[in-house]
Amino acid sequence: MLARHVTSVTVLLSLSGGGTGAAAGHQYGRPQGQVALTYLANMGVHLASQGATVVIDGLHRGALPDYASLLPDASRALEAAMRPYERIDVMLATHRHLDHFDAMAVGARMRADTHVVFAAPAETIDSLLANVPALRGNTRVIAMRGGDSLQVGAVRVHAVDLPHNATPTRRVENLGYVVTLGGLRILHVGDADPSVTTYASRRLAALQLDAAIVPFWYVWRRRSPVLDAIGASCYIASHVPLRDTMEVLPAQRGSDAVVKVLASRGARFSLTRVGAEPEDRPPGTRSLPTSCQLFRR
Repeated sequence: MLARHVTSVTVLLSLSGGGTGAAAGHQYGRPQGQVALTYLANMGVHLASQGATVVIDGLHRGALPDYASLLPDASRALEAAMRPYERIDVMLATHRHLDHFDAMAVGARMRADTHVVFAAPAETIDSLLANVPALRGNTRVIAMRGGDSLQVGAVRVHAVDLPHNATPTRRVENLGYVVTLGGLRILHVGDADPSVTTYASRRLAALQLDAAIVPFWYVWRRRSPVLDAIGASCYIASHVPLRDTMEVLPAQRGSDAVVKVLASRGARFSLTRVGAEPEDRPPGTRSLPTSCQLFRR
């Protein structure tokens, strides 16, 4: 195996800045945590909070025409480490399919940026190193397995083994990621199979996730029972085929207040946890919900 594995450092059990009692200096009803989410393309997102930044499934080059590719300016900025993406702490790829990952795009960013860490399943890392051999031995290139955790500055990442949705060819290795930054905990599932059994066995609901980024078919036309197994406060639907965008987006807008759909590249969302917890909140009960709102431009 060409890929280097990161060892498990920590298991994410409590939200950064959270707890069961009221945090010092916070008043009930005031923002406790906030993350700005920018939609890049397909399932690609940029997450930012207080100078910490993460990109998930955002470096690809539009090789699959059925799905949205990055806007040209965004693609250039991501690969060349230019504004507004001059600083990224962690880049993650859920799997090696070309609508989520492109080895040459990742290689370009790694050459232009001496700070960023790239982490992905071992299979994806092998693909990267086969196409960009200059990255072999680079300590900022990290292969992850389900259960592994990684901390880079203020960003914490925990990998979750979530098998890929069924495909006509051999299933690729797919990882979900629980990313903690800005006081919030956000799940990105990649192309995970919407299996209630799989999700329930990962005990994700116990993490009290603030948001989950999922394929649109988890929420389209009917609410999948897998959402109860995920247990997030809000859901961000993505991976909408270009031919279906005009059907999915208007229908979903009014169907579920906790679901937002990623369809307009460059759109920005605000994920906000409002207020510290009341001091008398019983231990182990659900924390205050997280709101998911589209920024007004």
